[in-house]
Parts: sequence; C-alpha cells; structure tokens
Amino acid sequence: MARHQARAFAAIVTALFVGMASTASAQYSRGANPNAPRLMIGTLKSEDKKLGPDAAESLRDRIAGDMSVRELYVFPKNDINNNLEQSGYSVTEALSPSDAVQLAKMLRADEYIEGSVQKTATGFTIEANVVLARDASLVQPLGTFSGPKLDVVAAQVSKAYQKAHSVFDGEKRCRLAVRESKWAEVSKEVAEGVKSFPASTWIRFCQMQALTSQKKPAAEILPVVEDILKLDPKSKPALAEAINQYEAAGQTDKKIDALMKLYQADPSNTRLQLTVVNELAAAKKFDLAKPMIEKAVGENPGDAGLAKLYWLVLGATDDLKKFVKVGEEMVQMDTSLADADYFDRMISAYSSDSNTAKAASTASKATAKFPKRDDFWAKRGQFELKGGQTALAITSLRRALEINPKTPGARLIILKSYHDAGQWDTLFTAMHDAVKAGEDAGTVGQFAVSGSSKLLSAAQKADPKTVADFEKVLTWVAYVLIYTIAIRLRCCVLFPRDDSLGRPDQEQAVLRCKGRAGCLHQRADQPARRWCDQRRSDQAAAR
Repeated sequence: MARHQARAFAAIVTALFVGMASTASAQYSRGANPNAPRLMIGTLKSEDKKLGPDAAESLRDRIAGDMSVRELYVFPKNDINNNLEQSGYSVTEALSPSDAVQLAKMLRADEYIEGSVQKTATGFTIEANVVLARDASLVQPLGTFSGPKLDVVAAQVSKAYQKAHSVFDGEKRCRLAVRESKWAEVSKEVAEGVKSFPASTWIRFCQMQALTSQKKPAAEILPVVEDILKLDPKSKPALAEAINQYEAAGQTDKKIDALMKLYQADPSNTRLQLTVVNELAAAKKFDLAKPMIEKAVGENPGDAGLAKLYWLVLGATDDLKKFVKVGEEMVQMDTSLADADYFDRMISAYSSDSNTAKAASTASKATAKFPKRDDFWAKRGQFELKGGQTALAITSLRRALEINPKTPGARLIILKSYHDAGQWDTLFTAMHDAVKAGEDAGTVGQFAVSGSSKLLSAAQKADPKTVADFEKVLTWVAYVLIYTIAIRLRCCVLFPRDDSLGRPDQEQAVLRCKGRAGCLHQRADQPARRWCDQRRSDQAAAR
C-alpha cells in the first residue's frame, strides 16, 4: 500500500508540473489574488459514485460564488480531476485522509474540505470538515447539514465554512507569535479569534501549543484541551495532549478514556495501537487491551514484537489455551524470546491447564537452555513424577539440589517419590538426609508415620509372618516417636552418626527442647550438642 501511494503521488507530481500553467492562467484570468488562501474540495464520500462528485461541485460553486476571488481561491473541478486521472486515481471516489492531504500539498492548497454525502427520504445530508493542509490533524468541524436539494445544503455548508475561515489569518499570526514566544500577542489573537468564531478549534490549537510551550501546569492546559474535544471529540492532537495532561494530573481513568478515543479515531495506526495496549496493560485493563492487540497481530503476521505483547496480555487473562498457542508461535518467529520468563509462564500455564506432559516437556527445554537454574530442574522433576517417571524425577530433583542444596521442596518431593514407590530403605535414609539438610522435622515425620503404618499392615498380612518384618516396623516406630516429640515440643532432631548399614542410629538421636539438652543415649558428644543448639536457634529465628 505504501509503495502504491508513493508511485501514485509521484505521478501526481508529474501531473502537477504539466497542469500548473493552465491552473495559474485560469486564476489570473479571473483576477484572483495570488496571495489569497487556496481551498481544495475533493469528492465527498458516498455509496453513490455520482453523488459524491456532484456534491463536491455544488460546494465549489457555492463557496466560490459566496466569496470574492480576492479573498479566496477555490480550485476548480478540472484542476483536481486532471491530476487525479493522470496519477491513476478515481475521480468518483473520495480520497483517504492521507491521500487528501498529500494532494492538497501538491496543489499548494492552504485548506481542504472533506466529508460525506448521502441521499435521504427528504433530500440530502452533508457532513463536512475543513482541514489545514499543513497538518491533517488540524480539523475544524463544520457540522451536518440537510436540505431538499444539493444547492440548498451547499449554501449551509458555505455559510459554516465562511465562519470557520474567518480565523484563518488570525491563526497564522497566532502560530507565528508562538514560534517567537510573544505570549501577549498569542493571548490577543486567541481572544479575537474566539470572539470572531466561538466554535474555532484552530485558534484553540494555537492556544494549546502556547501553553504547552510555556510548560504550564495541567490545570491551565486541560480546560483548553477539553474545549477542543467538546467541539471535535475525535481531535487527535487534543486527545494526545489530554493523555499527557491527565497523566500529569494523576487522573488515570480519564487518561485511559482518552487513549481509547484516540485509538478509535485512528484504528489503523499500529504504533498507536502498541502505545494504547501497553498503557491499558499497565492499568490492568486487559479486557480492553485484548481485542486491540488481537487486531494488530492479525494485521501484522510474523511480527514477533506484537506477538509477545499479545502473549503477555493473554497471560493476564484466563485464556490459557490461546496463551500457550501464541507463546509457541512467538518463539518460532524469534527463538531469543524463549527466555527464563517465557519458560516460567509457559510451564505454569500448562500446569494450570492440567497438561502435565507439555509442562514436563517445556521444563525439560528450560533445563536444556538454562542448566544452572535449580527451579527449572525442580519443576521438571515434579512433572516427571506426576507423569509416572519416578527415576527421571529423582534424577532431576537431585540435579536441582546439586545446584542449590536449599532448593525449595526438592527433598520433600524426593521423599514422596520413594514413599509412593514403596522404597522403604531408601526413604529411611533420605528422611535422615533431609533432616540433616534442614528440612522441617515435623513434615519429614509424616513420611515416617505413613511408612510405619504401611509396613505394619504389610507385616500383619504377610503369610508366613516373620520377626524381621516386625523389627523393621519397630525401627520406623522409633522414628515416629522421635519426630512426634520434635513436633510437640518444637525440638530439633540430630543423628550424630550412622551405623554400618548406612541407617541413622536412632538410639543416638539428640533432642533440644525447651532450653534443655536431652539425649536418648549418653554417648552424644559436645559437638552434637552445639550443633543442636545452633539448629534450635536457627529455627527460632525463622519463626
């Protein structure tokens, strides 16, 4: 589209050089003032291809007839159509806003009228604006006019245009005064302009520019901005300034409202879409941001930056399936976006969506890319365990502990793995290691309670019953007693040495309770007591 516009207006430039001489001669033959403002009126928007050009011609005839050629030069139909035809444009269709302003500049017009016309049951209706050609955003609404015939409606538009045009020279002087920082002259031109035409947006744009140039506070600028928006609710420069001033005044809700109106006034502006979406997301207005970013992504396929913004907005909503889908597509566009935050969010989303296999797979990719992140190894182990891959889970969890011995929850998940697999001897040793590593004795003790119950049940059901099975139960019951005391009396538990079988010797367990050292065996040495004292002190500090 951009290349088409460039080629088309290159043709317009060529056409202008060809047609400039005839245009100029027509001007001077009518006795036109070469310094008079120039007005271009293009085809009005209409579903009827004949009505749009006819309405535009009615406006040209009426305005040119109502105003002296010494005051205003109105470009004739032939000048406009010749340029459009030679550049490949239709003369029966209205130009887009960007094309209209470009054509106006090429023709050296100072103003142009844009609008729409429609046939009604009682005649015709025209909605019109007059725009300063130097900036397509400087719009002065003329209004909506109806009548039984086009010339009747054109007369109403002409009258409204003349009122709006009355501040043309004053606006120019005001703008020059702003440029030269002559604030008293600015105030004079603004006062005279508003008096001449109270509904003028142009003179208020100058006033707004003067106030912002002087860095006036929001309390002074906002009344002018809001006056413009009353006259033209879609004014882009006024909405943009409203956003800045509402932010400065801390009026977040009004800022968001202005952002939404600005987006509605210019929905094809991708850069603006991103700004609005980011602002809405920052304000946690995700329901408003979502349809806007969806539209931007749809109009810009393959744009990884937009895809990431869409993904982040989706992450703040409940649409998990779309969130993970967009996330997967995003990293295919740009693999660098698969950072630690990406994996954290994707793993969590798959888990919340009960997709254990994808959660485990994503955690595996995370450990491959970030092998020193203990939390990724822990998550991988957790999901491998849920998927029935106990051996792999334990390997992953042990890897997490190698990186960070205090990886939250890793040892307890290992204990659960051994417990669920019925690996009682291994669990027995692992419980001992967990307590030594600082895990809460009461939590570890729950595995001892459950293990004792299961072993007792198995011993009772065995046929034939054996003494060895019940002795094993007694070993576990001793553990339960130790952990029960620890839980009830808030003690720390220490096993100073292991026996030859690699199991902790429960007879040498040391308990530190209520400020007194009590040993289940007198052989507990002083280093063990000091360790227990320190352990209790650490637990008290943690509480």
